[in-house]
Amino acid sequence: MKEPFSVFCSDLVSCFDCVIPAMSNAIGMKKGLQRSIVECRGKTLRQMKRSVRTGFGDSMSYYHQEAEDIPLTGETQGKSDIGSIWTLLSYSILHVHEKHTSARTCLTNIATGHRSARPADAYVDDADIYADGVHIALMDDEEEVDSLRGDLGDDPARMATLLNRSAQIWNNSVSITGDLGEMEIRHPAEMPYDFVLTDHHGQASRIQQSSALHPTRCLGFLFTLDGNQVPEYEYRTEQLAQILHRLSISSLGNEDANHMLRSRVLPSVTYPMSLTSLSKKQCKELTKMIERTILPKMGINACISCPVLYGPPILGGMNYPCIQTIQDRLGIMNIMKHLRHDSEIGTEIRALVSAHQLHSGAISPLLDDPCIIWAPKRQRVGDVSLMEAFCKLPGITPAQLNKANHCRLFLRAITLSDITDMDGECIPWELYLSGRDRLDSPLTWPRQPQPTAAMWVVFRRLIRQVFFTGHNFYSIERALQTGIWNLPSVDSGMPQFTPTTRHTGLKTDST
Repeated sequence: MKEPFSVFCSDLVSCFDCVIPAMSNAIGMKKGLQRSIVECRGKTLRQMKRSVRTGFGDSMSYYHQEAEDIPLTGETQGKSDIGSIWTLLSYSILHVHEKHTSARTCLTNIATGHRSARPADAYVDDADIYADGVHIALMDDEEEVDSLRGDLGDDPARMATLLNRSAQIWNNSVSITGDLGEMEIRHPAEMPYDFVLTDHHGQASRIQQSSALHPTRCLGFLFTLDGNQVPEYEYRTEQLAQILHRLSISSLGNEDANHMLRSRVLPSVTYPMSLTSLSKKQCKELTKMIERTILPKMGINACISCPVLYGPPILGGMNYPCIQTIQDRLGIMNIMKHLRHDSEIGTEIRALVSAHQLHSGAISPLLDDPCIIWAPKRQRVGDVSLMEAFCKLPGITPAQLNKANHCRLFLRAITLSDITDMDGECIPWELYLSGRDRLDSPLTWPRQPQPTAAMWVVFRRLIRQVFFTGHNFYSIERALQTGIWNLPSVDSGMPQFTPTTRHTGLKTDST
């Protein structure tokens, strides 16, 4: 499930020095700051004496504000209270922006309908403002065929308009406090649109635009909107090479080398690895670079056995760090932290994993605990997942699975019972295996174009190989148990069946 969206990147340069003290005092009093504290802060700022730091050191002389001078603005970076003051200002800016803007990124859980919608992500002086322009729409060929809900559409023009308006609101809110920022727009390359912001004097400025494939550094992590990890890997490789070069020419003992590995090398390289997804090969290359320099410094043979080098001390190993293991551990801890705390990011993780579960077509939960993430259920006794059954065929290729999954997503089917009749003995070929009809579903399915004729041929062939003995679709080899559906229990004379959640409309006799 891919949804195009744009990002407005704002970096408030020297934000602490640019804050107007009168504005910060007014907001502070609005938040409950006592008047005596505000007056004390004002007198302190007026009587401050500032030295000048140069490449030759700090000056002995200083400059300060005279009685008749123009008041110096800025809260002065480094004061003990500036962190708290900026927190109050940031809260006000974010509150005003969220209240007045309608642009936001919106992730919806395909099963529960829970949404994670917010207009911006902010940390200290960095802010990323989102707009996706997503709306519920039907496919072009569905206007007269059916009115099924659940296809995600997008409107690039609406997305650009909302993002420009949201960026203008953000610029107005920030400028009130005295700050100015470096701003940039990131969006899909195929969206031509001029982003223009105006200041309080009416002066217009055109904002620089860049492709989503261009890497951006934020909080020490180099990332791209398409998830490409190559720029981050190249940066970490160059950084690690510089650190290891300085270590290689230094005189360190065995204990000192081990201490430098734990306190200097690993923290510098693995700092962002709770968010990265470097491949196994990339992690192995980083580990080899460290081994070639650190192991000789520690007095260890470079050809030592891997079980001895990486094994735990309880089994006689040296517990030498592995980059891939560190990345997996930090990533899992970060994901579980958000899931257990039920944070906004945890809600987004649930939505993304649930969408991946739906796209894969598997009914086995992707996580060990099925209570954390949604997973489809068997709809009747003996039911199986279509994609899981296809994967068990000998000689199946990824290309065939992709074509079959394309047809399955178009049908909105997950299990075999979704496309069979009430008795579970045959599949209505003219309905579900020719592309003429689609299932109704309460889930939010991705927008899937009409499969090609070649895709339908592969899909029908795989179904025939897995479930049928003959060349037609009217004799399922292992028929679903007749008449038994996993319906919620009712107080009647009917048998008590296992409760389940429907992912398609209940079949009737006319189906």
